[in-house]
Amino acid sequence: MRKKRLYSQALSGNIPKRSEQKIFKLTVKSKSGHSIENMKTLGETKVNPVDMKIGITTFKALRNGRLLTETQNKLEIENRSKTINELCGEELEALTPRPRNPRLIIYNVPEELNFENAKELIMK
Repeated sequence: MRKKRLYSQALSGNIPKRSEQKIFKLTVKSKSGHSIENMKTLGETKVNPVDMKIGITTFKALRNGRLLTETQNKLEIENRSKTINELCGEELEALTPRPRNPRLIIYNVPEELNFENAKELIMK
């Protein structure tokens, strides 16, 4: 569960925004067609996050039949992924999604706009 900010805190800017916080994700899918509830119970009984001392911020089911786990620490995600693949390897598969590298082609760019200025304008 995410903490809500007070209005005064949001205006002061003391708390980092969600976009500044790095979140690491882990998806778990079933190899043998288990339901989401069965995958949750398997994941909690064989690989208990409390015993591993992992601070999970989000644990939810996705539409495509996978479980999503989010934390703010990369090592926790790697350890959880490794233990799920070791202990539940024949039933579950843990995957860490890679960040995408989008490519963009922009047409009809004015001649006076150079590469650096275009980069700044796109970021804004």
